[in-house]
Amino acid sequence: MPKSPRWEVAGSIMLLCGLSIIACGRVIAGRILRVGWFWYVGTLIPVIGLVQVGIQAYADRYTYVPMIGILITLAWGIPELLAGWRFRRLALVVSGSAVVLVLSGLPGVR
Repeated sequence: MPKSPRWEVAGSIMLLCGLSIIACGRVIAGRILRVGWFWYVGTLIPVIGLVQVGIQAYADRYTYVPMIGILITLAWGIPELLAGWRFRRLALVVSGSAVVLVLSGLPGVR
């Protein structure tokens, strides 16, 4: 496996630390953002190879577990952010329907 340049590794670590600091300091939807982010980061560790799981060095098939953290943030964070908005219900129904329509038009995996 080829080695990554040091600037890419350093940049990735800085980005990860920066996003973690933002997640910890967030006031609006703070708990939800922290839970989702740290679920994502914590369950991503076996996928990126820091901890070996099985005989393979990198396991793409485990990426569905970290994505639960992103989905937690989206599913609970967006309604909380829109809590004071007048057209909250209409916006959630329209955007949810649009997502379902777009995803239903995508080709499936064979």
